[in-house]
Amino acid sequence: MNPLCNVSHRLPRSYRLLAALASVSITTTCAAGVDFELKLWHGYNYYYGDARLTASSPSPVTYHRVESPNGLIWQNAGSDNTGSSSSLSETTDVAALVNEITNGTWALTLNVGDASEQHYAFSIDLSGVDSALLGDAVITAPLQGASVASNPPTIEWTGPTSFPTINIYVSLEDFPYTLQDYETLPGAATSWTPSVVLEQGSQSILLTYDSYNYAGATIGTPTNLVGGASLAGWTANLDLSTYVYSDFNVQGGLAFDEAVEMPGLSWTTGGGEDWFVQSNEYNVGVSALQSGAVGYNGSSWIETSVQGPGTLTFDWNLLADADDYFSLSVSNLYGEYEELGYYGYDSGFWDYREISLEEGQNLLRWTFYNDDPTAGSYDAAFLDNVVLDIAIDYEAEFSITIERVDQGGSSHYLVFPNLTYSYPVPVTVNEVVSPNGLCSGGDSSSSSLNFATLQDAIDEIEAGDWILYFDRYGSGNEFYFTVSVDALATNDLPVVSITNPAHGATGVSTNTVFTWSGPADFDSAFALVRHANPGYTIGFSTLPASATTWTNAPSLPEGTNMFSVTYTRGNFTGLTISHPEDASFNPLFSWATYAELSSLGRSTFQTAAGFVPAPVTLLPPIAAGGNLALSFVSQSGTTHFIYYTTNLVTGPWMDATNFPGNGTTNLVTFPATNAAAYFKVETQ
Repeated sequence: MNPLCNVSHRLPRSYRLLAALASVSITTTCAAGVDFELKLWHGYNYYYGDARLTASSPSPVTYHRVESPNGLIWQNAGSDNTGSSSSLSETTDVAALVNEITNGTWALTLNVGDASEQHYAFSIDLSGVDSALLGDAVITAPLQGASVASNPPTIEWTGPTSFPTINIYVSLEDFPYTLQDYETLPGAATSWTPSVVLEQGSQSILLTYDSYNYAGATIGTPTNLVGGASLAGWTANLDLSTYVYSDFNVQGGLAFDEAVEMPGLSWTTGGGEDWFVQSNEYNVGVSALQSGAVGYNGSSWIETSVQGPGTLTFDWNLLADADDYFSLSVSNLYGEYEELGYYGYDSGFWDYREISLEEGQNLLRWTFYNDDPTAGSYDAAFLDNVVLDIAIDYEAEFSITIERVDQGGSSHYLVFPNLTYSYPVPVTVNEVVSPNGLCSGGDSSSSSLNFATLQDAIDEIEAGDWILYFDRYGSGNEFYFTVSVDALATNDLPVVSITNPAHGATGVSTNTVFTWSGPADFDSAFALVRHANPGYTIGFSTLPASATTWTNAPSLPEGTNMFSVTYTRGNFTGLTISHPEDASFNPLFSWATYAELSSLGRSTFQTAAGFVPAPVTLLPPIAAGGNLALSFVSQSGTTHFIYYTTNLVTGPWMDATNFPGNGTTNLVTFPATNAAAYFKVETQ
């Protein structure tokens, strides 16, 4: 079993941060034609493979593509490839990742789709890469989510001892992740203090242990699949990295959201001087926000964005002189503006305000305007005790597919959760995640670990609470539910067996006949054929469940192709799915569920260049159960037609039977009571 995920994986936050720090990365260029870099990442309980491919001297006509033996790690690179991306394969078992890299040959295609397209193959050997080598990195100070009073703070950590280099970044936690400071340290380092004072607010730490050009890796030079020539101008290296991510608050001991008793809100401030947290003037708790110092006719503002509809309440105060004032603007579907107060109107006293929020995003901005700085020590506005009562009726439709996959005599199981509908539409993503995080899905994608047995899949389904996230990486709201398996056995997911072309077959005809067997009592079947390198869909068709062959199937290109048939059975009633509730046991407003079963059979085979049907040799006839039996070795990827006649001179030749060839010896029987006849075999 290969436990690597076979579907797309969403990048963790640490990878997004790395992308934001690209401007400080140390890169090298080469004058060679193709430069290949493979990086193995370890973070928390997961391991990833990341391929990087660059090309020059000359640049690609279209684009180049590199792909691991099973196609789980890949990248396209070139001027005509606007959708280039590197695929990450995720697994909790480092041995599985090493197996994906080393067990087989990598494919390199130059100028995909162009007349100059060339195909190369190369291999990678690894030694010493295991969980002990990659180790675990842990940030011990500041702890995750902590608020720090000292600025800059001292960052402390523990990690593996086998890496020569540590890279550490401190950035603002919110997009665009503005870099605060960066340092490269020796691998034995366990602490570091930034050289600059950090901005107030939420900060993030990304710490990576790095080993460049790992000595235990050997990357071969690609050889051309036609002629065997080595690729000139090839450079390659393999790097290792173990990372840890953490965030903390820098705000004199309190972040903005904590100072106004509203955790989770993200604040932005600007104007003459930024707003800040202080503990001299407040109404609730031990602190409040104060506008920054501004000069004549200046202003200082602070804002946050919330999802409506709902109600917002807050406490405010104004300590200023004549013609200074404090206001609130709300940018939403209609827009509104409120004057909170002038000097002489509740000045020096805390007041309370309540406003209604429209549906959708509401941008709230509080602004202090100052005509002249003559009000003594304050001349400022204050904000405290912000309370947001959101009245969103969250809705979701949840589907779950349990799938069996068979290929070449081996099988594994997948669990695909998905949201077929969810409301409200998120700023980031709405997503559902299984109890141990091994399966997840949103409105348009789904992923699953490969489970060795059906029981392993059931164990993950029933392991505890599933989490339903609304706007997971934005404002974020969570609901919890459970899934229990009432009745599900292996025979509920029958094997789908591809009989032609057989898995691993070679010399298959470009016009081969696809045949298979599967569960006729399922709702439908879906046939698909893909070219493996470069990967693209050749054709597909939805068929009745009773189908055992694909008529009007497309012709195949030469090379490696993959054929699959997926049977689906909807409205499966063997699961019980509870109604989601949030942490306060409030139920989801609207909830619908749907479950289905799926069985997939898959075959990977080689279509030969210049395929020519070969004549067969009939073996001596034998008696079989009182009947006459003819036998011969069939040709894979063809169809054999058997004819007979009782007169070689006048004929005619009549049909006896036909069947697809699969490379094995086939036995054809005829009743012994039949008249004497001559036989011939025609191969197409």
